Amino acid sequence: MMEGIDQAWPVLEAAIRDIDEETFTTTGPDGWSVKDHLAHLEVWERYLLAVLERRSPSSAIGIDLDTIRTTDDDTLNALLVAPTRAQSADQVLAALRDTHVRLRTVIAALPDGDLERLVAGYQPDELGDDTGTITAWITHICDEHLRDHTGWIQELNART
Repeated sequence: MMEGIDQAWPVLEAAIRDIDEETFTTTGPDGWSVKDHLAHLEVWERYLLAVLERRSPSSAIGIDLDTIRTTDDDTLNALLVAPTRAQSADQVLAALRDTHVRLRTVIAALPDGDLERLVAGYQPDELGDDTGTITAWITHICDEHLRDHTGWIQELNART
């Protein structure tokens, strides 16, 4: 699991290494910019960090639980990146890097026995019905999700 995270992160960093501010903020056909993708990644890593720290994930991302439960994915994702619209690419990137370091530190400190526990056990109030394990959530958000968005960022870079 940690190997996947540690392999995915440098690929993202390489994809954004030489991007200028204009490229960071130019939107693609889906209406998302590189900055939006980075903000989206940061929000979901912050959400997972709150789960692992046994804090309210909805509070951590600033979206009430009812909205999270009743909003379709595209609308929810738009709500999640909206607060970063006025931020510079540097601010969004700094927040992502900070959250990623904090999350990776928490993940590395998890007891081995917790990795196969259900997320519902960590956050019964908000995720009591979730049947995913801690490992599955970490792998999805910190590896698979990161790789998906890195690919879309690379596509955006190729267009500019």
